[in-house]
Amino acid sequence: MEEKQNHQHMCETAHSNSDPSPPADHPVRVYADGIYDLFHFGHARSLEQAKKSSNVMNPFAIAIMLMLVELEKDVYEFVKAVGKFKETKRTDGISTSDIIMRIVKDYNQYVMRNLDRGYTRKDLGVSYVKEKRLRVNMRLKKLQEKVKEQQEKVCLGLCLETVPDSSSS
Repeated sequence: MEEKQNHQHMCETAHSNSDPSPPADHPVRVYADGIYDLFHFGHARSLEQAKKSSNVMNPFAIAIMLMLVELEKDVYEFVKAVGKFKETKRTDGISTSDIIMRIVKDYNQYVMRNLDRGYTRKDLGVSYVKEKRLRVNMRLKKLQEKVKEQQEKVCLGLCLETVPDSSSS
């Protein structure tokens, strides 16, 4: 019960200490919660949306959010309670997660392409075993392609031999 009262007090204090309209000649500082590791256009748009919002949080409110993280609570609970939560819209087609997934998915191709360009395995942070495994796999893939190509040639040759020549009749 006491924890709930403390939480209520923190929400009220955060609300009373926030100034909804900073002076016009003051720089606008925004707090936007997110992971901005590979900064892109979508991140810039979310910050622009946050800047245009009339909801302003003070450093005390941010400190409360960090304490709630420690308590494993909804970190936005008190912000929502005081009507200061503003969800920004995502930019369609732009996602750091998608970029990372493409990198991870094509990692082996990336390593092989760069090894072929002259980078060493050490330059790429690749172990000796990983490099050898990739090179063997690439050779096997090339061999499979050659075998398939030969099979298609043989099949095409056989197909042409078995089709009756319409010009001779």
